Amino acid sequence: MKAKISRENVITPNQADTIVDPLCTIDAVAIERGRNFLDEEGPDKTIFDISLPYRNLPLPGKIIEINDGSLGRVFKSKLLSVNISIGALTESNPVVVNMDISVEKSEE
Repeated sequence: MKAKISRENVITPNQADTIVDPLCTIDAVAIERGRNFLDEEGPDKTIFDISLPYRNLPLPGKIIEINDGSLGRVFKSKLLSVNISIGALTESNPVVVNMDISVEKSEE
């Protein structure tokens, strides 16, 4: 079985090296094997930790778009983790709900 595995939503999509594994006899297994290879052996990555007001986000593992206003750029990254925290009560805002996310960006 052959499965072509490539990164989507990146500036320079590349096909992964050929992986020969006699145990990969089902499409879903071959695709997962290729995805794991790209995660481990792919290009250099940078991890960003970002704090922002709470909003609904997809589950970790999904590709999200980050608008970095300080650098004036937009990039796609993989959502690694989401931590939600409830801040101290204040008179003007009785409850402050923030979230800290970690995202992984492949270097171009």
